[in-house]
Amino acid sequence: LLAFIVYICRLRSNVFAAVAISVFNTIFPMFAKAMTNFESHPSESEKQRSLYIKISAFRWVNTAIVMTIITPFTSTITAGKEHLLYSVYAIFFSEVFTSSIIQVLDIGGFVQRHFSAPRAPNQERMNMCFRGTDYDLAERYTAVTKILFLTFSYSTLFPAGFFFCSAALLVNFYIDKFSIMRTWKAAPALGKEIAVFSRKYFFTMTVFSFSLFASFMWSGFPYDDLCIDTENAPSGGYIGELTVTPDPSKGLIYDKNVQPISSTSVNITKTDKIYKYCNQNFFETGKFPALPQFQPPDSKWMTLEQEWATEIYGWTSVAILILLVGVFIWRVFDGITTYFLGGYEPTGRDMNVNFSEVKSIDSFIPQINSSHFVNPLIACSLEGIDEGLMSWTDPEKPYEYYNLTKDADKIFEGTKYSPAPQAFSKVMHWPPSNELS
Repeated sequence: LLAFIVYICRLRSNVFAAVAISVFNTIFPMFAKAMTNFESHPSESEKQRSLYIKISAFRWVNTAIVMTIITPFTSTITAGKEHLLYSVYAIFFSEVFTSSIIQVLDIGGFVQRHFSAPRAPNQERMNMCFRGTDYDLAERYTAVTKILFLTFSYSTLFPAGFFFCSAALLVNFYIDKFSIMRTWKAAPALGKEIAVFSRKYFFTMTVFSFSLFASFMWSGFPYDDLCIDTENAPSGGYIGELTVTPDPSKGLIYDKNVQPISSTSVNITKTDKIYKYCNQNFFETGKFPALPQFQPPDSKWMTLEQEWATEIYGWTSVAILILLVGVFIWRVFDGITTYFLGGYEPTGRDMNVNFSEVKSIDSFIPQINSSHFVNPLIACSLEGIDEGLMSWTDPEKPYEYYNLTKDADKIFEGTKYSPAPQAFSKVMHWPPSNELS
């Protein structure tokens, strides 16, 4: 459905299509979060990984692949605003500015701070309006990978994309830095799982996409679906000076100054070559790898240099694919053996500082975020737990105010029932002996 909307926008203008792609890339994470919330994950890191996969898959297809599908093959490198290269340029431009402007404006947060907060009925409700906009680390990683995927996919046809990519990543860095410090809500403390997962799989896939798309892009030149007909020559009424008038319903034809041509005169002689239709799109014919050997014997269009480049990129894509499959099999095998045999590899070194002596110490306390409370709700008993282990404080209310176990006791008060032991998590704290004395 979204691809059809992009296609409709492209009929109007490539700029509209690029803006639509950027808007969809901005909106889709909300739907991905809603789908992920229905799933069961043992940790926040696993949840972020699932969210990362969904958003990356959508953004990669929406940003790079959709435009290739809806653009005619013969409009790949031709001049004009309705053709593919201008579309790629428009997408880069839109990703640099449209997404960044939407992020900086932070319309939802602006309304909360300047409209809802002054009209809040009490201080607690007002504080909730200043919590900031939620963001996910997984979503921010996909903002990087989609730009890289777009750059690598069209690098053969649009090498200037590397400069646009560097500009987009630079802008994203400073915009994200501003948002984290000024407008976004504090995100859950996560480890390195998302970074490692992105580096192992998605960044590796972008390298594979580079070699894969490069081989197919090289094989398609000159993108006109025409081959020399060696069996026929001009004859009859086709010899002489003729006037050619393009059919506007099938697209415009441009001259060397990128101006539309209404009609033109051509002079045909008996020595001129005749061209016939031949499908130069290896994507469409399903050829992999894209090698010059797959050209029909009677319909060859590649030059010698083109065949050389295509063969190099084609076999390189096969080598990278074999390497990826091998690495994936090894990681699956290593994960299975580690699960049954175990193993521990320490990282870092002992700094001779006791964990209990760290001033900024905190611990994992099961908590649930709620849109109705300023701070998270605590999903365990706090008996015997040092309050200094909590990662947040409330200057007005004690931690017991946010304790769900107290609410459960209140609900079952006066009945023969009581909360099941497994309903809440169990957290134990054993302080050092010197702190007990």
